[in-house]
Amino acid sequence: MWPLNRLAPNHWQTPWMAAAAVAIAAAVAGSAIIFLRQVRAQHAMLRALLSHRRDLMASDRQAWTTRDGGHALAVYYRSPPGPLASVDAPAGNGGAPLLIVLIHGMGGQATQYAPYYEHFSRSAAVLTLDLLGHGESARASQADAYTTDRIVGDLCDVVCHPAWTQRHLLLVGHSYGAHLAVLLRQRLDNLRAKHETASPADRPALPVVAGLVLLCPKLFVSMKERAHARQLRRLPRWLITLMRWWDRRGGVRSTSVARQVHPAAPPSVRATVLAFNAAFETCTLVRVAAGALPAPPGVHERLANCATAIVVGEADRVTPAAQEGLRMQKLLEQERRPPEPPVTWPAQTAPSVADGPVHTYTVVPAGHAILVEAEAAVIAAIEGLRRSLYVV
Repeated sequence: MWPLNRLAPNHWQTPWMAAAAVAIAAAVAGSAIIFLRQVRAQHAMLRALLSHRRDLMASDRQAWTTRDGGHALAVYYRSPPGPLASVDAPAGNGGAPLLIVLIHGMGGQATQYAPYYEHFSRSAAVLTLDLLGHGESARASQADAYTTDRIVGDLCDVVCHPAWTQRHLLLVGHSYGAHLAVLLRQRLDNLRAKHETASPADRPALPVVAGLVLLCPKLFVSMKERAHARQLRRLPRWLITLMRWWDRRGGVRSTSVARQVHPAAPPSVRATVLAFNAAFETCTLVRVAAGALPAPPGVHERLANCATAIVVGEADRVTPAAQEGLRMQKLLEQERRPPEPPVTWPAQTAPSVADGPVHTYTVVPAGHAILVEAEAAVIAAIEGLRRSLYVV
């Protein structure tokens, strides 16, 4: 048997081991304090980046309560002084002023559109909002409040407000927001068809979607992605938060940022993307991802009946342009309406959108964060489609 005295440390080892243990504990505690201070300083810097964008829109913020659930949403609306130009839409109800609706994606917020909000509100009415759980909007504890159907319902309630029902809508959506924009158009079409047989007095006034601008669109939610999202819900929140922090390790050069931007993106763009990423709360991420639903059959095929511009980033790794483009091409071929050939343009300039149903444009250089990386190109695409809608 092993002697018991060999299990105990020698007398001369005890004080040295105790001192080493104290030194190690002190080093770990000091490193933790330094790390927490760095994280706090980084978060303060990232909040300052977003506060500038928020200040551009703060005076236009309106409190909005959702009909289904009673949750408070932050809605921003601005209209230029003077009469607004009319647009014509294929709805048989004549010309009406245009309302540009800007819809952010999963993990985004209304402030992503701050430069676009400022630009377009000089000549058109502009509406944007923070979706539930994002930005300045409320956080719901019920998971079913974050399903795609409920979020589209919230958007429908907002755009169907009496102040905006006599408008034609130009819906602009980024990533998952593009998916929501397409479904919002379908929701409005279904509501209109539902009341077609009603008398004019009983028929509700509904806005008409005149055009769609889909930026790096996430138009297809696969069953595999839904299964992964359900698996994510089973993980502890602290573990997901730790995984997200590890993904952001390295700051503007982290994997989290590299996934979103073009490899040549400057540090200022990378810092803004990092700020939006850090502002996205883990609880909302899990609930929105688990509630993301695929579009019903036939929805995307109807894009051939609406003026649509699809703008993608050449280096998009989140919703690869080639994959989404091939899917859209297949859908349009099923409608026997061949899509226009893709057009490539630099991020600082862009041509006008030509006449036709659906056009796809690739921005070079740009990644998934096209709203931050290529403002000039995105503005040009929206302006081009907008000009094609005006009554002449």
